[in-house]
Amino acid sequence: MKDINHERCCVETENYLNSIGQRKNEALKNIGCSVECGYDYLGAFSGKPLSDLCKYLNLWLDEQKRIHVKGNSGIAEEEWNDIENLWKYLLEKDPSSKCRRETNGYNISNKENYMKLLSYCLNRDYIKSLCESTISFSINIPHACSAFYNFVEGNYESFYKENQCIDYSIKDTDYSHNISDECTLYNMAITFPIISVQEKKIL
Repeated sequence: MKDINHERCCVETENYLNSIGQRKNEALKNIGCSVECGYDYLGAFSGKPLSDLCKYLNLWLDEQKRIHVKGNSGIAEEEWNDIENLWKYLLEKDPSSKCRRETNGYNISNKENYMKLLSYCLNRDYIKSLCESTISFSINIPHACSAFYNFVEGNYESFYKENQCIDYSIKDTDYSHNISDECTLYNMAITFPIISVQEKKIL
């Protein structure tokens, strides 16, 4: 969310904040623009990618509230309601959207770790799809597959170092480390797949 170019997707946010007299509140504007950008971006997806991206956007906004409201960073609770209402405003502008605000829908104790793993799996699946679409037609390993290998390898080392003492007895309720069968630190081989050069496929 940090890398999003706000200038290209701030129109609705600025219109909304102007309409409620919050035009000069830069903190609200920056958060609102990130919500609008993320909201527009995930609209291009469907199925599981849409569901995961929607969940990520919801969790990201929960974290922003924790930082800016509960962390005393200059946004009052009543001002934060303007951000929550912005989501409703965006939904009203596009009723076909399938991403709704879930303020209490994700009971996850460690949201930061959950979001980190979810972000990795979302990017992994995207790069994997690029690799799989080219690997069988190439004599050499395609660039997308090299990028996939480097991405998975780098993240494997990072996650392994940080999570060497996972308690397997709480696997079924440990949502911060166990998102799905394909995205879980309880099965590193599946979550961090390798490429077989001989078979030209991802294992």
